[in-house]
Amino acid sequence: MERLVQIQHHREDKEKVIIDLYRNQLPEVMLNTVREWTENQTSLKAVNVSMPDDYDIITVSNLKGWLTRAIHEGVTHLTDDELTDFIGIVKDRTYANFRIQDDEPGQDSSKVFFVNIVAGH
Repeated sequence: MERLVQIQHHREDKEKVIIDLYRNQLPEVMLNTVREWTENQTSLKAVNVSMPDDYDIITVSNLKGWLTRAIHEGVTHLTDDELTDFIGIVKDRTYANFRIQDDEPGQDSSKVFFVNIVAGH
């Protein structure tokens, strides 16, 4: 019985460590890795694409400045805060598909953009 209690305690410790890594350390590691990869010239590229509805798409209604710029300009440079925001939204990836939710009448809310980090601009 004592061994079972020890195993359960180790399992709980493992889960706490994984949660801490994901919440606190992974975003910083990701940020530093992207900065190194892009040589501190991190940009974001957006391309309008067709996607099936069941594909992994992040729907946004309140556009972030970096997303608006990437959509309108095709490619935009990111500040560190914007890069951190992007990484947080896309769950520590370097890309995502965004659906723009536009509530204005007559606007097409089905536009999907493939957005990814690129080096340089």
